[in-house]
Formats: sequence, structure tokens, C-alpha cells
Amino acid sequence: MAMEPIAFNASYLTVMCLGLGASAWLHHLLLSRRGQRRRMAWLTLLLGLPMAAILAKLFCVVFRFDLFNVYGASALIQANPEQFSFVGGCLGFVLGAVFAALISRERVLPALDAYAAPACLMVAVARAAESFLGDLGIGDYVDAEAFQFFPVAVRDNWGGWALAIYMLAALAALACALCAGGWLERYRLVPGLCFERTVVGLCAGQIMFEILRVISIVLSFVHTEQVLCALAMVIIIIRRCILLRKRCQRRAWLPVGIAVIFVFVLWEILLQFAMDKTDYLIDPLPLSEAAMDWLKANLAPVCYSLMALGVAGLLIFEWLSAHAYLKCTAAGSEQLPACPDLPAAEVPEPDNAPEKRAEKKKKKSKH
Repeated sequence: MAMEPIAFNASYLTVMCLGLGASAWLHHLLLSRRGQRRRMAWLTLLLGLPMAAILAKLFCVVFRFDLFNVYGASALIQANPEQFSFVGGCLGFVLGAVFAALISRERVLPALDAYAAPACLMVAVARAAESFLGDLGIGDYVDAEAFQFFPVAVRDNWGGWALAIYMLAALAALACALCAGGWLERYRLVPGLCFERTVVGLCAGQIMFEILRVISIVLSFVHTEQVLCALAMVIIIIRRCILLRKRCQRRAWLPVGIAVIFVFVLWEILLQFAMDKTDYLIDPLPLSEAAMDWLKANLAPVCYSLMALGVAGLLIFEWLSAHAYLKCTAAGSEQLPACPDLPAAEVPEPDNAPEKRAEKKKKKSKH
């Protein structure tokens, strides 16, 4: 696929500004309904925007050492859309929400819960805005006519149909936003659970879509954005298993969670290697030329389907752990004894109280 130079343009920046405004407005509305300080919405935007730009650039530069060979130290200030990490940008806005909560003297976990849906809305807008950045948000060509329609595929500048990864990712982020909106009140007894589950959903979508992108941050055969998203999912699930072990006395969750994550990581690495290094795996096999051609044409779709099954399995385990933790927390809150009505405190009389009462009686008798 031929590539055209990619650069930020007025259309992209306009859509991004509208998305930031819509996200901040939704954040303001949710904070108001939950009785939290509404200024956190604008503090999150003001603090998160510069941190998102800085971390997005740093994450890319760290995993793409070749940029220093080409640009030198100026690689840190190159405003090229290909040289920004999406995960780094998301982390910057999350840190902005954390600092906004600390400045406003609000609890961090409930503040992050309120930010889950607005963050997903911003992710959806940012992904959709990639349509103005040329080939940045598209995948390989689509040969099957059954899939040559929007939003699955779009026509490129040469008339061919290519996977519209940016639109599929935007739709997935919108689905996460709707889920986050429903979880916000459902998980109110467990601060942080809404935010954690939303992050897991976003990361699962990123893992599946990142490997299909034509332009991506790749180190050897590893797509670094996939690795960062998988790391976030692993941290969240392991943390929840630890909480189930400590707070709920569910000791089996931690070893089972570690085993599930180990199998998932090994499974995804092997499948990604098979997808990116197909020739290395097939060429040594003693097969006919026709069999070789069939394997090369069908190995990648089969591996991608198996990778999707692995992600689905991890999501099911995450759902089970979240349900168990929510049930345990709700049961614990119901078992707390009700606070009895305390009797009014008896104030001891001063030492001269009898004398004062006698004086009052004398005054009344005189009248």
C-alpha cells in the first residue's frame, strides 16, 4: 500500500477541540449528578492536555530508537502524527484526572469513575478524527466484497477498499462509554471498579485493532501499543485478585488469575509472531507450492481469530472477578451492624448547682 505524507491539519484539530469540549461537558454533568466538585472537569482538561502531549511523545520515542538516528534530539519536538503514542496520551489524561481530584480534595477512585465515560467519548472522537490523517488509521486492503462497506472499510486515494480501523476503534470506544455510564451507579459501592472495567474494555479493543493498522509503533515483531494495553489489563486483574484474597478471603482467585494471565500472554505472543513472521514458519515446512500459498493466505486470519478468542477469554475472567468482588463488597456492607441510637449525654452539674437553685426559688417566692 502506497503511503502519503501525514501531518496534522485544520480539520483534525477542529474535531479534536470539539471532542475535548464534549468530553469536558459530559464530565461536568456527571460530577454534578454525583455531588462531586464540578471544577474537576475543567481541571482535568487543563492538566491532562499538556501531560497527554508529553507522554504520548515520550512513549513513542522510548520504543522507537531509530527516531534519534534520523532527527537527533529534535525527535522530541517533531509534530508528526505517526510519532505519538495513543496509550501515552490516554495515560496523560488519566493523570490529569488524578491531580484534579487531589487539588479539589476529592477521593481519587470515585473521581476516576466519573471520568470513565467522558474519557471513552474522547477516545472515540480521537479515533474518528484519524480519518483526516491519511493512512494513519487504516489497515490492509479488503479483497472480500462482502466487507467493502463503511464503517468496516473505506476507499483510499487510489480507489481501493482498506480496513477502516479508526472507525471500528471509535465504535468500540463508544460502546465502552455506554457501558461506563451504566456501571457508574451500579458499582457505586466499590469505588474504582467502573474505571477499571472501562480501561479493560478499551485495552481489549486496542489489542485487537492495533495489529491490523498499517502504521504502528513496532519493536521487532511486537506492537508496543498492544503490549502496553495488555500490561494495563494484567495489572488491573492481578490487583483485583489480590483484593479478593485479602478482603474477601477468596484465596483461589490469585493463583488462578496468575495462571490465566500467563496462558493469555504466551498465547498472544505466539500468535502475533505467527502473524508477523509467517514466512519463517512456513518456508521450512515440506509442503507443495499450492499448500504453501494456501497457508500464507489463511494463516493470518486464523491466528487473528484465535487471538480474539484469547482476548474474549480474558474478558470473561475479568467479568467473573469483578462480579465476585462486587458481591463480596455488597455482602460485607450488609453485614455491618446498624448504629444504635445513643442516649443523650448527661452533663454533670457544677458544684454550686444546689445553691443556685435555692436562690431561684427565693426570687420566685418574693414575686
